Amino acid sequence: MGEAEGADESFAASKITISGMDCPDCAAKIEKAVCKLPGIISASVVFPAGRLDLKYKSAEINVGDVIEKVNSLGYGASEEDRRTGYREKSEKKTLVPLWKRNQYVLPTVVSGIMLFIGIAGKIGGFANILINAVFIAGIALGAYLPAKNGLKILVNAHEMDINLLMAASVLGAVGIGEFEEAIVVVFLFSLGNALEGYTVDKTRNSIRALMELVPNVALARRGEIEALLPVDEIKVGDVVVVRPGEKIPMDGRVLAGYSSVNQAPVTGESLPVAKEVGDEVFAGTINGHGSLEIQVSK
Repeated sequence: MGEAEGADESFAASKITISGMDCPDCAAKIEKAVCKLPGIISASVVFPAGRLDLKYKSAEINVGDVIEKVNSLGYGASEEDRRTGYREKSEKKTLVPLWKRNQYVLPTVVSGIMLFIGIAGKIGGFANILINAVFIAGIALGAYLPAKNGLKILVNAHEMDINLLMAASVLGAVGIGEFEEAIVVVFLFSLGNALEGYTVDKTRNSIRALMELVPNVALARRGEIEALLPVDEIKVGDVVVVRPGEKIPMDGRVLAGYSSVNQAPVTGESLPVAKEVGDEVFAGTINGHGSLEIQVSK
């Protein structure tokens, strides 16, 4: 009886793009907070890709509720376009400034400038009150973002993270009058996060570039029927037919046929590689002179 009732429940799956994550700890916090929402069956954050894979009971919760929860933690969130299962590929890419892509760039620059001015003033013999005022301004402007993010995590996820601990240490240093030490902590913390964000951003761009090598559709053979299907509808175990000159849509093994495959887009090999029955092939590589039947493995 319980199985029959469970079979009537309506389940849905979505992918949510998340921005603002700069470390795996951020991903873990988002995953934990989302899993606590009612109606969530599973939630998995893929940190390198900046994506949340979601499965939920559509009768109890919707994607908007999850996006609102992620936003309340201080991160950006939006649902990926899943129309007909095709991947959207923008023909024209707009260049977003670094300070907009990486939220820690501005705090790093501001706190660094204030630290430099304060140290220069100290060497130049300026009054301590002026030097401390510069340090305090740099502390306030540089520590605002991590302090805000730390408070959001504390209020919405009921956890203390490194942002809040950094803010507490800075407040402690200010409380005992060590303004220079406090701004140094702010600057180094922001710089570390900015560098980490830059590295993660490069990794995500590399992943997106690899994904764009994969074609949107594949010729799948199911039984005696061949049909052109979106790659998102291809399952492990399906057989796809790749004609000469076409890109291989999915990772798999050759079931029938013989050809040479240009693997340079993925592996960097300069010469085409011969492929025959049993050989492994990779998504995004280019088939050569022969037709291949490939069983999807991933």
